[in-house]
Amino acid sequence: MALSGATFTVTNPEAPFAAVDPDIAAIAAALSAAAAADSPRETGTLAGGYRSERIGPGSYAVLNDVAYWRYVEFGTSRQQAQPALGRALAEFRARYGSR
Repeated sequence: MALSGATFTVTNPEAPFAAVDPDIAAIAAALSAAAAADSPRETGTLAGGYRSERIGPGSYAVLNDVAYWRYVEFGTSRQQAQPALGRALAEFRARYGSR
């Protein structure tokens, strides 16, 4: 159905991002919690390092500041990967979809 002669004025281009921001924040927090729950535990430092951080309206990152996280997540030539974040991300993509 076409709207002939209709004119629209965007008054707040950030409004869609602001509307979904709380939901995206909850998903990012749940994703970081799922990665932490699935992390291998020797000292608990790696699991305790996962966090979500807002990087813009409707945009969040899941981070881990532990220096060795990437070696555990992706493995090395001597250690098999233990991808806690990868598994959590695959689960969330199946649940919420991906673009």
